[in-house]
Formats: sequence, structure tokens, C-alpha cells
Amino acid sequence: MTCSIKSRVLWCVVGFFILTSLGCGGAYVSGKVTFDDGTPLTVGTVCFETDKEQMIGHIKNDGTYELSPNDRNKRIPKGLYKVCVTNAVVEVGNELRASGNRADFGGRRMTKSIIDKKFESASSSGLTCDVKGTTVYDITVTKAN
Repeated sequence: MTCSIKSRVLWCVVGFFILTSLGCGGAYVSGKVTFDDGTPLTVGTVCFETDKEQMIGHIKNDGTYELSPNDRNKRIPKGLYKVCVTNAVVEVGNELRASGNRADFGGRRMTKSIIDKKFESASSSGLTCDVKGTTVYDITVTKAN
């Protein structure tokens, strides 16, 4: 049985699309971040870290996130990740700055974290996720004291 060049090219194209749709070793990761009382965390960033990789996803108003590799054409590499939640802060006012004879509130914004500090570092959060394929990883955090 002989194959024409056109049929070989066609099979190569079909094979490429099959391999691409299967994932080729990568994954997508998404989830929801909530407090232990079930309410969503509506600000911040979720970080997945290994010794070689760091992936981040911004938390949306409903508490959901999706991880985004630097190159949008790539998927998240499979493997075990340490997880943290950062930048979960709210504004509490402006720093009072002396300006001549009057008070000036034009200083830097003052913020405070609304989650327990342990979640801000992958080494102290206690959170891990084993990414094996398309993964949904929900995270529960506790409020700051």
C-alpha cells in the first residue's frame, strides 16, 4: 500500500491536532478561594510554585482564579506545586504626612491584609496541589486576626 504525499501531510496535520487536544504534558488550573465560613475572597493573587516554575492567577470578584503561564500558548506543566495566596489587602486610609502647618493626606495608601499571614508564602501556607491534567483546586483561607 502506498501513500501519496497529500495523504501523508493530511495524517500529519490530523496527528498534530490530536496531540494538541490531548494536552501534550500540560494542564489548565482553576478554582475558587474562600474563607473558612464559605464567603469568597474577592482580591489577591494565587501562586503555584516549584523550584523551576511559578504560575499566578488573579482572584476575581467572585473568588475564582485561573493560572496563566507567561506564554499564553503554553499550558501549566504537570507536577507538585506549593501554593500561596498574596496581595489579599484592603485599603484602610492614607498615611498622614506633615506638610507645613497643615495635615496632608496625599501620602501613600495604607492597606492591611485580610487573610492570615501564613498563606502569603508557599513555604508556610501548608497548601499543595498535584497538577496531573486539567485541575480544579479550591483554596480555603482564614481571616487575619
